[in-house]
Amino acid sequence: MLTALRGKMRPLRRLLPSPSVSLALIAVVLSATGLAVAAIPDSKGVIHACYAKSDGALRVVSGKTCAAGEKKLAWNRQGRQGNRGPRGLKGDHGQPGQPGQTGSPGASALIGRINSIPANLAGVKFGAPNGTSTASDSSDAVDELAPNAAFTAKDLHAHFQASSTGDDQNATLQVALEDETHGIALVCTVTSGSDCNSGSATLSVQAGDKLAVVVESVNGTTPPAVGTDVLFGWRATTP
Repeated sequence: MLTALRGKMRPLRRLLPSPSVSLALIAVVLSATGLAVAAIPDSKGVIHACYAKSDGALRVVSGKTCAAGEKKLAWNRQGRQGNRGPRGLKGDHGQPGQPGQTGSPGASALIGRINSIPANLAGVKFGAPNGTSTASDSSDAVDELAPNAAFTAKDLHAHFQASSTGDDQNATLQVALEDETHGIALVCTVTSGSDCNSGSATLSVQAGDKLAVVVESVNGTTPPAVGTDVLFGWRATTP
């Protein structure tokens, strides 16, 4: 009877999985349900497993050590950096920006020189309002017309150098940018070897006005005892 019973139990043993397969199934279930005691995956996000070369059994492990006859496997690990992708298409042009604020009006600098101011000047000499000219007794010989637009003259600056000896150390001349059409002027008084300027004064010049630079002696002062040249400059701005 025992022999017969053993014969009947043999098919039941064949239905049971091998120990290695059982371990693998338990490991998979534990890892899938989160019941494993150790961290799976590890702190770096890597899942470790052991693969049995003999029967193909696979078991998930918490460490990196496998038994003899098993091969270590790992997955869910960060791969290598891929190759650089192709360059993207050129973007569309941006919208035009808003116009900037209007800048301040610019200024034109005019410079000149009047040669041959005579010694001991007792009267008046005239020169052109721009460029180099020779002192004249008549404004008609040197005056110039303003352009066909009104402007403001300002910042007259003048200088002359007289003799370095005698009374010329204190010699004085008056230099003026004169609008002859309306009889108005920018004026400064200069002493030998120094400069003068018209300060904050301005001169409104209308289109087509006649302009000249006027050099004359100043009452109560001594003009240069030797001939000299007067250098000057001024600015023209929009009104």
